Amino acid sequence: MTKRKKKPQANLIKASEFATPERMRQDGGMTIEPVDDFRKNGEVIQVRQKAKQTCKLDWYLGAKTITKEMHDAGLRFAWLHFLAGKLPRTTAMYGDFITGRMGQEPTLASTDAKIALNKALAVMDGQEKDVVWDVCGNDLYAATVIRTRKLVTGLRALVTHFGIKL
Repeated sequence: MTKRKKKPQANLIKASEFATPERMRQDGGMTIEPVDDFRKNGEVIQVRQKAKQTCKLDWYLGAKTITKEMHDAGLRFAWLHFLAGKLPRTTAMYGDFITGRMGQEPTLASTDAKIALNKALAVMDGQEKDVVWDVCGNDLYAATVIRTRKLVTGLRALVTHFGIKL
């Protein structure tokens, strides 16, 4: 009988090892935080590295182009975009029995996320929809000054729509 090995923990490195200088400069850099489980007499043994920017909205927040409320509204829009996305069907066939949609095309059924996404899109005009869809949903930059202004006005509309207060 073989001895069971401990599963290695992900994203942990020795405290003396860091990312390469190129990675530290890329996308806003990395933050280094100690892992509490791996301290010995107050000395840090292992640390975890996290990227400072994980999406384009983080970049706009870091550049102070958008506020924290706009960032939260954009993240909520991105989550709705993900939930209501045109993804291939991954549920089992008996899911139709549970939802009561027998015989309907699964992509035509309106989920709660699709309904919420359509309501969020309804509060913006055409250009605002386009740029918010690109930045929040497709993780692209706005690319021009005019589109950046439309991003800001679109995110302001989403803040009032979602009722975000800080």
